[in-house]
Amino acid sequence: MDYDLTRLGSREFEHLTQALAIRVIGNGVSIFGDGRDGGREAVFHGRIAFPDPDPSGSWNGYGVLQAKFRLRPLGTKSDTAWFLSEIRRELGKWGDHLSARAKSGKLPEYLVLATNVVLSSVADSGGIDRVDEAIKELVAKYNLPLRGWKVWHYDQIRTFLDLYPEVRQPYEAMVTSGDVLAQVRNSLQLLNNQKPQATVDATLSEDSDVVDGIFSAKTAKLLELHHELHDTPATATFFKAILGKAFKAQGASFESNPMDPFSITVKGQRWILKATKEITRGDVFLPKLSETRRLREVQTTEECANYVRSHLAGEMGKFDRIILLRSEERFRGFTYRLMEIPKNVLECAIEQVDASKFRKGRFTFFGDFEHPHTRTRLLTMRCDRSVEKIGVTIPTRYCIQHASWLVRPSFTTG
Repeated sequence: MDYDLTRLGSREFEHLTQALAIRVIGNGVSIFGDGRDGGREAVFHGRIAFPDPDPSGSWNGYGVLQAKFRLRPLGTKSDTAWFLSEIRRELGKWGDHLSARAKSGKLPEYLVLATNVVLSSVADSGGIDRVDEAIKELVAKYNLPLRGWKVWHYDQIRTFLDLYPEVRQPYEAMVTSGDVLAQVRNSLQLLNNQKPQATVDATLSEDSDVVDGIFSAKTAKLLELHHELHDTPATATFFKAILGKAFKAQGASFESNPMDPFSITVKGQRWILKATKEITRGDVFLPKLSETRRLREVQTTEECANYVRSHLAGEMGKFDRIILLRSEERFRGFTYRLMEIPKNVLECAIEQVDASKFRKGRFTFFGDFEHPHTRTRLLTMRCDRSVEKIGVTIPTRYCIQHASWLVRPSFTTG
């Protein structure tokens, strides 16, 4: 089926390619909104199930999607020349060590170039082969770390749109009669109380050493299945089970501790899983960093400082990482975040512990700790004798953001 992609305009074409990237490459793709994006419409990181099949195997590393839209295509010869000039300009910016792009961001190892122009498939002299040769020359010229690339030209995008109607249908500028029938069918499903599929938008941190595209896609699929059946957030226990399946799909070693439901071993490291929530904008609250009965016996700020110093110092040796699992119900959806409190943040606070750091309430001691260099708040500690728990509130800027998933459950009627 043919599509008039020029009717979309540059902005909508970018949105279309982003949607295709999530569908084709996987839910681990991170999307960039409008504005300066450093030559990136989207990025992906880690091992992904793309391209598949491919003689060289699937990609594993940092990748970028770029969209190149031509408002008035003039024919394959002119359009190919225009596209080649765009490629030379973009790769030239990455190759210029003095450019703002090269200074501000890391260079991609993989590249997907999407364009609405038609490229000829004639061997050697056609546009597809000429683009491939041009990229090879530019990689060698600028000594770029680019290991693989794909060009999504008009015919490739047309094939994707035929294969994935769920991506095609939202773009009314190129709606076909088949799409109209699909919309009618969806309306009939609602009238018959049949639930359409839940949708998941995934965001993957470029700096995460935990989550890659395969992990993110597996997690997204399991959350999608959960919300096909449930209208409430997944529990921390269920999320732990999701992590196990996601790590196994990723090929990472994973072991669960039957004696501690929130302790796991990943890649030889012991992780403690904690459920958390945001109490004020920009802060993460962990209500139970540690649970200890002896806290009930503490009466003074000096006793509190001594106990926290000795007790938490011992706790630090029991784990390598603290991973936070956060779920939150939002308007017409649920968000899930995978975050981490760096161990050195807690160790920094423990080094500062003394009686002057704490103030006493009726049942609770509160302690404020500073960042050693900036003298801004590092964390607030809460030692609650009534429930025998030590909790912390930490600004999100000190937490590592690994990934997030936004689930839009299926709409129900009746």
